[in-house]
Amino acid sequence: MPVALFGIVFDYSYFCLELSPQSFAWVKVQDQIIQLMNAIFSKKNFETLSEAFSVACAAGSLSRNHYHLPVIIVPDGPAAVSHHQPVLRLQVTDVMSQPLTQASVKLDYAKSASSKATVLQQTPFSLSGDVFELNFMNVKPASGYYDFSISVDGDKRFIANKVELKVKVSTEVGITNVDLSTVDKDQSIAPKTTREPEKRPPTVVSNTFTALILSPLLLLLILWIKIGANISNFSFAPSTIVFHLGHAGKCQRLSALFDLLTWELQMRALVVNGLVVY
Repeated sequence: MPVALFGIVFDYSYFCLELSPQSFAWVKVQDQIIQLMNAIFSKKNFETLSEAFSVACAAGSLSRNHYHLPVIIVPDGPAAVSHHQPVLRLQVTDVMSQPLTQASVKLDYAKSASSKATVLQQTPFSLSGDVFELNFMNVKPASGYYDFSISVDGDKRFIANKVELKVKVSTEVGITNVDLSTVDKDQSIAPKTTREPEKRPPTVVSNTFTALILSPLLLLLILWIKIGANISNFSFAPSTIVFHLGHAGKCQRLSALFDLLTWELQMRALVVNGLVVY
């Protein structure tokens, strides 16, 4: 059925109900009225002026009759409370958006949406101007969402006067007695480790290593004595000592190079003969 026809039927039915209550008793059934009301007002935009006029006539009939007065309950602003905004505000009007200030608004219960625990019940809203208010933060609720059940009374004609509303609660966390300090960023990431001192080798090993280091010099002196070198004329000036030590070092490096070449020739011979020793 078109919206325009819905509105005309609705308006005419209430007109006839005022003239003959017995003939149009079906109009008094609240469930049917609510269904028709939802069908009429569910459409927000109208294609023709006749549709808009019919809906306006139906709204006028619903707000000016002796039998039914539908109640519209909507939040005045966001459905949320916090420490900065602890009051939940509601607009309670008829279908023509006229405030119903003579009504009494009550919170039947407020339950946590997660735990289903009731935190407040049977609490009236207070009227402030044209808006009904309730300070929900007085009960110190935890943060989260709460299911509100709200009812409006004060006139026997009221229908659709109960509403379920989900309200968001935001709380603040206070931090006190906090000591601040500055630390190296690497200390919070890597654990502090202590390096153990390395074990020193035994005395025998140290003395043996020292003797091996000095053996080339001792060998040089023995060879000089063996060939009859005149050591008595040897000058112990720093320059002389450095010269001879450098010469001895060269001789030692040449000897090591000779040993390396000899070892390489032996390895080649073993490879050729197929006698690789592991």
